[in-house]
Amino acid sequence: MTKKNNSKKKIFLSGFKLHHKENLYKKFGRSNFISSKLNLNKATALISYDRKSFEELMIDDVLSKKNNLDWMLLPGVGVENYIKFSKFKNITFTNMREINSNQVADHAFALLLSITRKLHFLNNKGLNAKFDFRPIELKNKRAVILGYGGVGQKIAIRAKSFGLNVDVITNKSIYNKSEFNIYLFKNFYQIISKANIIFISAPLTKATKNLFNYKTFKLMKKKSIIINVSRGEIISTEDLVTALKEKIILAAGLDVTYPEKLPTNHDLFKINNVIITPHIASISSKFHSNNLNLIKKNIYRYLNGFDLINSVNLKDGY
Repeated sequence: MTKKNNSKKKIFLSGFKLHHKENLYKKFGRSNFISSKLNLNKATALISYDRKSFEELMIDDVLSKKNNLDWMLLPGVGVENYIKFSKFKNITFTNMREINSNQVADHAFALLLSITRKLHFLNNKGLNAKFDFRPIELKNKRAVILGYGGVGQKIAIRAKSFGLNVDVITNKSIYNKSEFNIYLFKNFYQIISKANIIFISAPLTKATKNLFNYKTFKLMKKKSIIINVSRGEIISTEDLVTALKEKIILAAGLDVTYPEKLPTNHDLFKINNVIITPHIASISSKFHSNNLNLIKKNIYRYLNGFDLINSVNLKDGY
């Protein structure tokens, strides 16, 4: 933990309920916070509890005005909409990626098991429906995980417990204890051609936008399954529909789509082996407590001059 030089800090809280604010005042002292939007220009840190309150502040064009900010918490995990802020060199940006890894990984496997155990099929077609394919045993199948951040790491742990052989694709060298096979992004096409299951847990960047297109699907195994719990634009929706209709791949489990949300008459809703959930993977019964706990950790570190958790490189997009 690196301690930095500390000067007087003032934190503006946006979107917090009164009891949350009182909790923070009690723990850190009311004098460390600014409560009035009229004094926002005096704040050195800006913390938004949710995306809605953050976007409302951005409508007011907070960052284009003279400000004293040196820390800004970006709500949620994906930061592709905030790349424009990278021009502010003196501000440390952080996000909330630590709090949702477990539930998103759980959701990825819920989508997968709904497909492989035919739960989605039976729910739609009835308990006496004849299977279009028999339930799939996961043991010894090969899973590829694109993106090895917090979510990707938790997916890998779950995949191993199901007896899957796990390949990870990342764009950074990682020390590998041989528990999983780690590959750099440059090996993407080679590795996915061997996969039975592909989990997408990578951020949306220039490199990943429409990465899964018709060309990519043609390289995949004929009965492969794709699970996306990251960003819809990583998959070309039109090409996914074609790949499923032409039986180039077997099935898809999607918590995210592009566009979001899909029109009610979209072709993806008409294909048997597709399950879609409405971008709910990060929701859990512990979300609010996890959210507040991470904010508390970072406020403590900020006020005491330590490095912040979950810093984001906006130029890289994560």
